[in-house]
Amino acid sequence: MYFKILRTHHWLKNLLIFLPVFAAGLFSIDYLILGLPGFIIFSITASSIYIFNDIADIKKDKKHPTKKNRLIAQNKISINTALITSFILIICALVGAYFYNVLNFILIYILLNIFYTFFLKKIKIIDLVTLTSFYIIRIFYGGSFFEIEISLWLFIFSFFSFISLSTIKRLNEVKKYKKSVNIYIKSDENFLSILSVTAGLLSVFVLIFYFQDSNVEIIVSNKILLWISFPLYFIWITLMNYLAINGKMNDDPLVHAIKDKTSLILIFLITFLIYLSQTMKASLF
Repeated sequence: MYFKILRTHHWLKNLLIFLPVFAAGLFSIDYLILGLPGFIIFSITASSIYIFNDIADIKKDKKHPTKKNRLIAQNKISINTALITSFILIICALVGAYFYNVLNFILIYILLNIFYTFFLKKIKIIDLVTLTSFYIIRIFYGGSFFEIEISLWLFIFSFFSFISLSTIKRLNEVKKYKKSVNIYIKSDENFLSILSVTAGLLSVFVLIFYFQDSNVEIIVSNKILLWISFPLYFIWITLMNYLAINGKMNDDPLVHAIKDKTSLILIFLITFLIYLSQTMKASLF
């Protein structure tokens, strides 16, 4: 029960640190093993922030339809115990980050989360950009950890993709609950719907231009397989928007994505096809 405050199921988000490796066509078991310390460092950092947020938002969480079930909101774990746990995790993360030369990214992530908790999440639009930045930081952290340069294409695609998912998160909450659980209200539905769909479509267009870039041929040996992954991504981002517009999603889109069978199958197929496109010769197809 105690480990629930760490929200270990959210650690799957930290697999984003491997995205630079995957995008560069370098994905292998060796890189997975090499990146394990980096994954652990970011994961315990995120867990410490989750605990900190639960303490800071305890009064609001007690009134939230689902967050009221969190251990701190239910008083099943004392605030003092939670604070000590968060502090220990932060110290361990900072020490590990220092030895692996990624301390700057961990500090940025921590400070941005603190500002988000107390200020930024109260400002419309800014909160969406900040949520997006949390994912972008993971990607640049991974690039720094593996010493891989983040391409402009990856940055632009990630920005639009995660803006869409961040907006989907807020839209779903507005549609799902009868009362407002964040700064957005019923009158914001159209704006959120338009923004989530537009950002999702822009991420799709970025992929189209990227797939036609001459540099892709350096990484990809079978572009046919790469193009087959394209409509699957379009279906996935469209599905996520559809579920949010109808309020049928888990409170966190990425958590929902790994629990929903259809979404999980699509993500697996997309990932597998991109991997094959990097390793399978075109002559075989």
